[in-house]
Amino acid sequence: MEQTVAKFRPLGGSCTLYQIPENLLRKRCILNITGPPDLDGHCFEYAVLAGLYTGEDVIGQLPWSELHQYRNVLKFDGLAGSGRYMPVTNIGEFEKMNLLSVNVYGYEGGDVFPIYVTETYRRERHVNLLLMSSHRDDDDDDVENFDTIMDH
Repeated sequence: MEQTVAKFRPLGGSCTLYQIPENLLRKRCILNITGPPDLDGHCFEYAVLAGLYTGEDVIGQLPWSELHQYRNVLKFDGLAGSGRYMPVTNIGEFEKMNLLSVNVYGYEGGDVFPIYVTETYRRERHVNLLLMSSHRDDDDDDVENFDTIMDH
């Protein structure tokens, strides 16, 4: 008999000042929403708002305060967390409630891969999100990465 114990960590974004990898910065295609630590639970919400209410020419770091005026536009009624820490399983329901489509991609080790691909790709309003893995140097035994999250 073999038993494996793993610490489960749901996929979660963070609206911190993330260091965007150089190869992605050169593509001029990434917008990173930054804000205070108490904003962390609302990163999905602010990332979607950035996709909807910023122009394609806006890249790099964007303070959350530039999107705060749109905060009440999105609906999260009845969804787990009410906009905080959006589970991948709830994105489809979120899309229906807000009449938009969302794709979520992961990025780790130089590779981009799909995490959630919308079934409603013909919606007028569409947002692509990139979730990067965060490695924590302060707790080497507790490194969060997509392989361990998706395998357990």
